[in-house]
Amino acid sequence: MKKMRCFLSNAVIFVLAAGILTGCTSQPGKNIIYETPEQDTEPQTNLTFFGFKYEALNVMAIEDSLHSFMDDYPDINISYDGIKSPKYFEILEKRISTGHGDDIFMVDPGSGIWTAGKTG
Repeated sequence: MKKMRCFLSNAVIFVLAAGILTGCTSQPGKNIIYETPEQDTEPQTNLTFFGFKYEALNVMAIEDSLHSFMDDYPDINISYDGIKSPKYFEILEKRISTGHGDDIFMVDPGSGIWTAGKTG
């Protein structure tokens, strides 16, 4: 009886090991590949927006506007980078002069920083 139990245990272990080693496949050596159907998607457009953070309410209005725009135009993504600093226009000018200007940026018409006749 003891020999029979040992034989059955060894047989079960052998069958389990064989199943694991063969990958439990009915068609050895054949891989199954699942392909996702190609979707007609437009290329994604990524834009950057540099702005001045006045107060929380204004930031929320800007972000709400951006999200609303991106909902209407899902192929366009706009990342907003805003700073709360009196040096906003200095930073903006530096970004533009070094060739790293943003696609969208805020300009205060009352600041007098940029005029039509200004030359660098």
